Amino acid sequence: MLYMLFLSTVYSVVVDYIFPIILVLGVLVFVHELGHFLAAKLFGVRVERFSIGFPPRLFGTKIGDTDYCVSAVPLGGYVKMSGMIDESLDAESYSEEPKPYEFRAKPTWQKVIIITAGVIMNFLLGIGIFWGIFWFQGEQVTPTTRAVVVEGGIADSMGCVDGLRDIGDGACRDPAEAEPMHYAVPTVGPGVPLAWAPTNVSSPAE
Repeated sequence: MLYMLFLSTVYSVVVDYIFPIILVLGVLVFVHELGHFLAAKLFGVRVERFSIGFPPRLFGTKIGDTDYCVSAVPLGGYVKMSGMIDESLDAESYSEEPKPYEFRAKPTWQKVIIITAGVIMNFLLGIGIFWGIFWFQGEQVTPTTRAVVVEGGIADSMGCVDGLRDIGDGACRDPAEAEPMHYAVPTVGPGVPLAWAPTNVSSPAE
């Protein structure tokens, strides 16, 4: 019984917490490293390894000069480029003349773009996520309340009469079309109130 309870607890922790964290980090790391990878390819730098996770290497495949792999420690990732000192601190190649495909052979402005491309990709990812939220959910608009229209005022010129209300789009609506809202003072601009007196109405019966 205790053994089954233990397994159930472990399963819940993995499914509810650990797996979502790894998934989110995986997406962020992939997009970040993809930025470095694409920028390096754009400027002709040879990429020796594209890894999600830190060593040791678990599995992957080599296509061309690049080893695409997943590594054991899911706390980040890296793109290993020729001519750049990585975590191994192997500076032996620096004793030779830089080759055209090496990172160190590129001009400074290209190096800056390659290094910052990961952060730029994460920034674009954030914009894309918020764009998607607004696209699918829309922008929340809080309607104003029913009001008593002052004769000769702006609301009167809009065709509003007592008992109707503005819902935030410049048009008047019959209160039967939607539930009355709480007290609010509508304006036509910052500090420019409409010429009507708002009424606090919380239900159609009132």
